Amino acid sequence: EGSQLIKVAESISNKYSLKNINYNEIIEKKESYYKEKNSFSLYDGVIEFVSLLKEKGIKIAIVSAARKDRLFSTVPRDFLEKFDTIVTGDVILNGKPYPDSYLKAMSELNLKPEECIVIENAPLGIEAAKIAGTYCIAISSTMGEEYLSKADEIVEKFSDLTRLNKIKTLLEA
Repeated sequence: EGSQLIKVAESISNKYSLKNINYNEIIEKKESYYKEKNSFSLYDGVIEFVSLLKEKGIKIAIVSAARKDRLFSTVPRDFLEKFDTIVTGDVILNGKPYPDSYLKAMSELNLKPEECIVIENAPLGIEAAKIAGTYCIAISSTMGEEYLSKADEIVEKFSDLTRLNKIKTLLEA
């Protein structure tokens, strides 16, 4: 969960002892299958939370292992336009758990790590956020809390975020 696509292809190849595999071909097939079979929907509370942050003038970013073309072909454009920057897995050299994607987003937002809060749902993303020096809140939307224990705080759903002191402080600033 949260791995860069090339790492997923390598992992699949290694798991099944596949030889002479073109990783880019695996990635293209995976992306094609995803676009064909997946129906995109946002988690409850996401639009409200993102809208609240925007109303308060808080800079926000999407940091995703997804490729830019898939993200922009599956996520509603009006939602994506709410973000000040979007960093996808195909624009960085080292994906999560390396901090590169978060550091790039911080640079584009002109923010320091201690000024950021990362909201994650995957162990590799949490690890990347912590290495980048940010505060990290995990949402157990796709994985159980036992996998998210390296986060500073864990909530069950997006609507729980506004109850956290760290978020309350941010919204009151």
